Amino acid sequence: MNKLSDRMWITRKARINMEKRLMLISNIYTYLIPWYSIIMIALSLFPTKIEVNLRNSLSIFSSVFVLVASLVLSQRDIKKECKKIKKQYIKIGKLITETKKAEENSIDTSQFELMYNKMLLSTENHSENDFRKVKIECKMRKNNNVDEEYTVPLPSCFDYIYYSISYVVSRIVIILLFISPIILYIWFK
Repeated sequence: MNKLSDRMWITRKARINMEKRLMLISNIYTYLIPWYSIIMIALSLFPTKIEVNLRNSLSIFSSVFVLVASLVLSQRDIKKECKKIKKQYIKIGKLITETKKAEENSIDTSQFELMYNKMLLSTENHSENDFRKVKIECKMRKNNNVDEEYTVPLPSCFDYIYYSISYVVSRIVIILLFISPIILYIWFK
């Protein structure tokens, strides 16, 4: 992976994964805040057989969750950040084309590397898991005989394990965030 165009392509794919991950987080917050607000309203309006201490605990938990989620969303404008990341990976895509032409014609690519490094500084970096996903996706495409024109490092066993575990755990957490109030209600009914 010595070519600059390879590094740029990997970064672009990782940024695409980063944007998708952040949009998922934003969408989850978008649905969870009203969900927990509805729970708080239901706990305060509708008489239930839930003992007072549990009812108060559920209400406090829901209130704290809504407050924290609202603060996180307002402090870190995720959708705005996603737009910035998307603009960046589109620019990197255009830069890849120019860099690839220069590499094919054995022209010095240092000016492209400077532009690339400047672009990287304009947004936060992608996570290691975003990079792991790029390696795994490329390996899967190669296994399916899809020709890759860019050189990507092979994923290690650790990459597969770590990515799989983090994917499953994140999905379980998302599900639990949505169904935990219902489970608690049924449990203590």
